[in-house]
Amino acid sequence: MIYWIFSFVLTAIDTWCVLYLLDTFLKKKDTGRLEKFRFVLFYGANIFVAVLFHVLGVVISWWKFVALFLAFFILGFVYFRTTAKQMIFYFPLCYGMIVLAEFFVLSIGGLFFETIDLYSEEHNYIFGTLAKLCELLLVLCIRRIWKSPNNFRTLKRKEWYMLISIPLFSIAGVIGMFQLFNGDEKTRNVCLFLTTGLVAINFITIYLLQDILNKGEQLRVSILANQNAKNQIEAYYDMDALYERQRRKMHDYKNQIVTIQNLVQGGNTDKAVSLMEQLTESISVDLSAINTNHPVVNAVLNHKFHTAKEKQIAMIFQVGDVHEIQLTEEEIVILLGNLLDNAIAECERVVKAGKDAVIQFKFIYEDGKVILSIKNPVIAKVQIVDNKVQANSKNGHGIGLKNVEAVAEKYDGSIAFDCDEKEFKAVAIL
Repeated sequence: MIYWIFSFVLTAIDTWCVLYLLDTFLKKKDTGRLEKFRFVLFYGANIFVAVLFHVLGVVISWWKFVALFLAFFILGFVYFRTTAKQMIFYFPLCYGMIVLAEFFVLSIGGLFFETIDLYSEEHNYIFGTLAKLCELLLVLCIRRIWKSPNNFRTLKRKEWYMLISIPLFSIAGVIGMFQLFNGDEKTRNVCLFLTTGLVAINFITIYLLQDILNKGEQLRVSILANQNAKNQIEAYYDMDALYERQRRKMHDYKNQIVTIQNLVQGGNTDKAVSLMEQLTESISVDLSAINTNHPVVNAVLNHKFHTAKEKQIAMIFQVGDVHEIQLTEEEIVILLGNLLDNAIAECERVVKAGKDAVIQFKFIYEDGKVILSIKNPVIAKVQIVDNKVQANSKNGHGIGLKNVEAVAEKYDGSIAFDCDEKEFKAVAIL
């Protein structure tokens, strides 16, 4: 009975260590009441797999790892903001480090014991306790050295595949060494050397991953800073253009007012009234083309509207009152600016080809959600792979769309892209 209680306690420590490491590397979801049952569910899955393979007489094997991985893989999507690639990498990494810690203790024990019986209660008490202490120390060390932002968008698919191979190789190595562990002294020394090496390799992997993510984040911040500077410069040019338009308008208005005055003095009141109505409508349209009750959104949309108009691109707006949106000013510029810049750039090519170009824009706030939709014509079908727009060297919009995706991800939102031979569509819900 005591042995079983001891085993359940060891399994609880294993579960806590894996969860603690996953919390280190991944962002948690807001699961509400389900959060109370998180440890119980992960612990239950671990116990079920452990008991199942204990009944089968298997201490460690690939099948046990696969069964545990599938259970944690499913639960991981419930409690973490993660992807399949991240779970395929991080669970083997976390679980592999724990298994390596246990095997490291066993390898050290092999220096003092001629044989170690893994089915012996006495040996289990000794090495189980030491192994868990080693696990806890290892987990705390990893938690201490990991200072990277949990931003994995900078990692490409090829880099993920290379990273995934390391923890999988570590687990395969432990399973292979386990089969040879109770051999001669030379074999056990080799196992100790390999275990130490695998632990070091996994630590190096964590360090390299952290370095890649930190540099990716620095690059992203630098790009955002450059983009903000670009937007400010564009805003200054836009204000200069606006002042010039207003100067021309004021000159026109002065002439029209003089004309109205002459018509009134000449008794042509009907023509004077008609000209006044046209003048009033012109002023109204020019001063308030787009109004969403949000000054930053208004500024961005009016700026892009005038830019498109000057390039003979029509825009159809469906906007609502968005004064309650939680987006920061910088995020609004990133979200609207990048998508509209892409649409206008593509429409320029459409206009140069002698075709009409119309951008359909929707931006509303309903039930606490921001809904954004942009449609624009295209010259040729844009390639989209795994919801990633394959930017080419001519347009250079890839970085901008990554920033848009980052804004959507921050608010647990989603953005989808679609394109055929005639039209490109982008839909975001935040």
